[in-house]
Amino acid sequence: MLFRIGLILSLICFVATAAPYAFADIEEEYSEASFATADQNNDGIVDEAEYVADSIAAFAWVDRDKNKKLDASELEGGDQEAIKKIDKNADQILDFDEVMANKIILFRKVDSNSDGVLSLEEVKEYDEEQQ
Repeated sequence: MLFRIGLILSLICFVATAAPYAFADIEEEYSEASFATADQNNDGIVDEAEYVADSIAAFAWVDRDKNKKLDASELEGGDQEAIKKIDKNADQILDFDEVMANKIILFRKVDSNSDGVLSLEEVKEYDEEQQ
């Protein structure tokens, strides 16, 4: 849940229609697949450069009009409380810098052993804590 479209998941709460146990299985598979996508050099860890590159790609995917800002139409259905926390200038638009600053903070939170890289275990532990 943290990577590939990790930005989207940071901003938008999807409505889970599956039973809780089925949703947990889906999330675990998603974490593994998205981690593998972010791990560009396939070394089993995601460093900050890989994480930033993945976050930039996710932002670009969400930014449909390519103006480096996420407006209400691009954040439709989003978790308004999460959006407010990221929106530092309270303009109801998330610009690239606001989102990337939030992503760096998130990287450091998930890096529980402070070694500067993320392991799949750290990502899974963080995801479990957020549920």
